[in-house]
Amino acid sequence: MAKGKDRRPATSAAAANTKFTISPPTDFDKEHPKFCFRHVQDGYDPKNLPSDKQIDLILQLQTLSSLSWQQIKLAPRQGLGTEFIPEGQIRAPRPVAFEEEAKFMFFRYSGKLPMGGVRVRDVFHVLWIAKDFSELYDHS
Repeated sequence: MAKGKDRRPATSAAAANTKFTISPPTDFDKEHPKFCFRHVQDGYDPKNLPSDKQIDLILQLQTLSSLSWQQIKLAPRQGLGTEFIPEGQIRAPRPVAFEEEAKFMFFRYSGKLPMGGVRVRDVFHVLWIAKDFSELYDHS
């Protein structure tokens, strides 16, 4: 071995000039919502809806998906917006994954029918889809 020889692997000029950047945290309010049905509760899922309400639900999800979470936050609660209901007012069972939640977010579909769940980052976890106006909570 010759003295003074560096045994480190050679690097290309492109690799030597590569800079690593740390991207800033994502502002999930600027993202479009994604809808997850993994935790939807028995008796409150789309299968229990009449076909016309299933179509209304799909169309509402498509409309909501075209907006950002910020746009949804600014919308009136009776339209495309949301409202929050404390956990103690909800009549339906909660999945174990969300038993610690203090309040739940609700959207409207098919007029005033509520669809409730939990938002985590940009994902809305659908837990309940009501087929009757007052089955999930008291609206007074």
